[in-house]
Amino acid sequence: MGFRKDSYAVVWETKNKGNYHEARITTSKKDKSSGKYVQDFNGWVRMIGTAHTLAEDLEPRDRIKLGNIDVTNNYNKETKVTYTNFLVFSFEKQDGSQTYSKIEEDDSDEPF
Repeated sequence: MGFRKDSYAVVWETKNKGNYHEARITTSKKDKSSGKYVQDFNGWVRMIGTAHTLAEDLEPRDRIKLGNIDVTNNYNKETKVTYTNFLVFSFEKQDGSQTYSKIEEDDSDEPF
């Protein structure tokens, strides 16, 4: 499913940076040949605005549904490096959902 609006992600770690949060998240997609879920995004995202406020209540292994997001990049001519920024403006915590480790043991078609 990738990093996009309305995709589901597992939060592994958050850091409050004052005006924003940084969160390490993963997303997965189903491999058509094996029927198993494989990770297709693993990285740090910046949570700003509403997402920054909601991130205060996130715990490791919480499952979220991504809302408004943006991806930007910029190229530094001096270092010849391109930086990619993943921004999350909103998300919905999947209250009452199982944690990643519990769902991993389940044989259902749920990705997490």
